[in-house]
This record gives sequence, structure tokens and C-alpha cells, in this order.
Amino acid sequence: MPAHDGLGVRVFRGCISLALATFLAVQGRAQGVPDGALEPVGPVPAGAPEMTPPLTTAAAPAASGASVAAGSRGRMSVLEVIRASIFDDIYSEEAQARWTPLTLRGFFTEGWDQPFVLPTASDNGVPRQGWTNAFGGHFFRAWFLAFGYAQGIDSTIGNSYFGQYTLFVPLNRRFEAQVDIPFVISSKGGVPSRYRDNFGDMAWHVRLQLSESKNFSQLINVAVRTPTGDPVNGNGVTSLRPMYQTWWNVFGQWVLRTETGVNIPVSHTPASGHTTLLNTVAVGRYFAGDKDGWIHMLWLYLVAQESSVVAGSPRRESVFSLTPGMRSHLTFLPGLWFLFGGVNVPMTGPQSYSYQGIIGILKDY
Repeated sequence: MPAHDGLGVRVFRGCISLALATFLAVQGRAQGVPDGALEPVGPVPAGAPEMTPPLTTAAAPAASGASVAAGSRGRMSVLEVIRASIFDDIYSEEAQARWTPLTLRGFFTEGWDQPFVLPTASDNGVPRQGWTNAFGGHFFRAWFLAFGYAQGIDSTIGNSYFGQYTLFVPLNRRFEAQVDIPFVISSKGGVPSRYRDNFGDMAWHVRLQLSESKNFSQLINVAVRTPTGDPVNGNGVTSLRPMYQTWWNVFGQWVLRTETGVNIPVSHTPASGHTTLLNTVAVGRYFAGDKDGWIHMLWLYLVAQESSVVAGSPRRESVFSLTPGMRSHLTFLPGLWFLFGGVNVPMTGPQSYSYQGIIGILKDY
């Protein structure tokens, strides 16, 4: 059995165990936040702020008031929590007053029987919102449509484009589902070699909020890619991708996001690839702007991504790319509509395209 197959089986079993543990926690109900609960694990200074994808925010009430507000609904059934998480108001001041910190120590005992609430803004007034190629670290109640075009490095490889719909559905304060639907993938391939348009591989995500404070949040995102696409476009692949993601308002209006994990192919197709280590570091600056003007909730950011083959191939290739981008509230539309975009540029490693432009529209629901 190939090395990556054994690793894939172990990770798959781990994912099943994690899923069972989380649902047992839901059935066991939360016991509340104990006094003196631990802050998020890791080298996070006391003043580190938060954000988000996609990504949102609010002002935090005093701790005592927040505790009263959070418990004012009383005990709810699992279905009631799910319904409230998806459909209830999360944007008014009254709704946002229900937010309270989630601790890592209380992962199995708090938040599972509470409806999702919009994460509060950081101490510096920075919201949690998603960026191009960087939607990790916190939950969203949103969907977006994204389109991308890649300029091939030569006529043999050719150009390519894609269209994708992504939906985030929080089920409580600890558990969120995400689905990525690539409704079109167009690239050159097959025999004879020509441009072919097909449906892509869908991905299903389980997102678990490990902890959430005013200035820092962290989560585990386990994605399962399913072979709904055509191998001629590099699809038809089954893989597992567990990721650890963080969001941190470092200081002022600056936010740092990180992701680290591994992509493990499970299927045996030419497009499956090899076991790959994935890392992302992104930094962005928030500009509040004017809610009645053209510039409101503007982000300018830079996303650095690196992937390295670690198993399944004698060639240990690494790819590094940069994506400068922006995101802004579309104030001329009613409701919470946002425009985001970026240009991904490969810097090192094997390259099939010289650049890839990505643009999308996002709606917080």
C-alpha cells in the first residue's frame, strides 16, 4: 500500500472519531462557561484582536451583561438551535449582545446548545470578514459566487477559467458546514487536446470553532473533496484536507490570518496528485469608511500560500504564490453585499499559469 494511502486511512478514521465526539457533545448539552476559563492556547498576547468569510462583527457588551443575554433564551432543542442559527436575526445590537467568548477548555461543554451569534468586533473595532483565498479562523453565515481566469504559460497548456458557489451554514456556535460547488471548470486537455467545459469536484467541509475571543479565534476545518468532476480537467479526485486556521487582530486595524494542514489523496487517478503540506499566511488592513459613502468596510490584503509534496512522489516539489486583493461593502445595494477580488501570481515552483484573476460577490444572510 502506498505511503499516502496508509496516512489517508488514519486521517479518515480520525475525522470519523472527531465527528462522533462532537455530536456526542451536542447531545450532552453545554454546561456553561466556568469562571476563570482559559484563554485560547498559543502565543497570543492579551491585547490580540479578531475578525471575518466568508467572514463578520459587532461591539461586545460587558461580561456580566453578555452572560445574562446569552442565557436569556433558556434551554433549546438541537433542531431549535439549528433553526435559530440559520434564520434568526444576528445583526441587530440586541442579537449581537448575546455573544460571549468561547474557550478551548470548554470545547465539549459550551456553545453546542447555543445558536450561532455574530462574532463581536475586536477591541479596535475590526470585524471578522473573509478574503480571497483566506476565509479561515471563524464562522460565517454567508454565501458567495466566485469566478477566476488563469493565463496559461504557453499555448500547449492553454488558459482556463472556473465558476464556484460556496455556502456557509452555522448549526450552532461550535459547528458549521460548508460546501463548495464548482459549477464550471474549463481547461485544455484530452485527446485530441482542446478546451473542455465540465462540472468540477465538490468539497464538503466540517468546521469546528475551537475558541473565540474579542481579538483571536481558531478553528479546525476538515474538507472532503468528492470526484464529481472530469479527470480531463484535473478533477475526479477524492481527498481529505484537515486544516488548522486562526484569525488575529494583531494591532490597530491590522489582521493576521494563518492556515496549516495537509491534503491527502484517497483515490487513484492520474489527477489525484500526492500528499501535500499546505501553509497560508495573510495580512490585511481594515478601513471602516462611511456607511453612506462609496467606501465602507474596505480591506486591502496580501495572501501568501505555499504547498510542498511530502509523500507519494520521489520529487519533493514546492510551490509558492502571492495574492494581493481587496474586499468592500457594496453600499448602493440593500443588505450586506460585498465585492472581493485578487490576482494570484506564482512565484516559485512548477507553474501552469502566469497569473490568475479572481473576483466574487458575497452575501451575508
